[in-house]
Amino acid sequence: MKKTTTKKPAAEACPVPPWEPKPLLKLVRYLGLSQAELARLIGISYSTFRAWIGGRTQDPSPRTLGQLKKFEKKIPALREAALQRQAECQEKEQRRASRLGKPWPVNRIRSFMHTWGMSQAEFAIFCGVSYDSVTSWSRGRRHLVRRQTAEHVECAEQAARTRGFPLVGPNVKKNPWAALKAFAVKNRCLSRLGEIPRGLQGTFTIRAAEAAPGRFLKGKPTDKITIKKGKARQSLEIKIVCGKTTLALTGSWMKLGGIDYVALTAPADDPRFFQGMAGCLTPGQTLLRFSLWSAKPLPLRLLAAGH
Repeated sequence: MKKTTTKKPAAEACPVPPWEPKPLLKLVRYLGLSQAELARLIGISYSTFRAWIGGRTQDPSPRTLGQLKKFEKKIPALREAALQRQAECQEKEQRRASRLGKPWPVNRIRSFMHTWGMSQAEFAIFCGVSYDSVTSWSRGRRHLVRRQTAEHVECAEQAARTRGFPLVGPNVKKNPWAALKAFAVKNRCLSRLGEIPRGLQGTFTIRAAEAAPGRFLKGKPTDKITIKKGKARQSLEIKIVCGKTTLALTGSWMKLGGIDYVALTAPADDPRFFQGMAGCLTPGQTLLRFSLWSAKPLPLRLLAAGH
């Protein structure tokens, strides 16, 4: 099938009058049209148009002059339409250039999520895409991935190797929170749990933490999480104090897959996180689950609760 291309309109001034040979050719470029399209808009045949360009005809008849006068009034609107077409084509080219040229392997996506212990919703938050995009990727139904997203994931893959995370295969089904919860129950970290308020505002104690894959710690009395209402609508200000680490994050409510999450972000230039994507908060009835995605040795997961 022959590929159609859109002519780029010239940036020069509008040529007037439009029926002389040179101005007529300039008008073709000015409006980003083909000669046949311009002839049709003027209301003349293509052969007449070609004759005008070659200077092989007499002056236009009074009827044709009337058509040309009417056409002159349409030139500003046609110019605007030409520029709009050009902008749309440039946008399409930018989108096409910003996406990977070949499919993103499904096994790589699943292995990445399992290595970091991310759910599909958390992976969507991490990549800054919709939940539907992630479900499509994980099932191999969508191959279009932005290069920026791919580079974002590659940085996290490299960080996981640097931090010594064990590589988890794409077909391994494992609850990333099961081991931490088992540790918390075994060490009696989940006693006297209070109900989490609906707005999540308050001070909560960190009961247990997973500092690295398979390395669990009990929360100290000084390990706390303070959540306040943010300045922006549907936002939260979250302060995490865990050992010697203090984090000031911003939370934004999101509904993904029918479940409410709070996306955690840090300043984009914070070297501890990947372009500001700090983690995810999943609220429960009595527990708050914090997932942190960091290139530095920060805790992977936190279990927090009220009194």
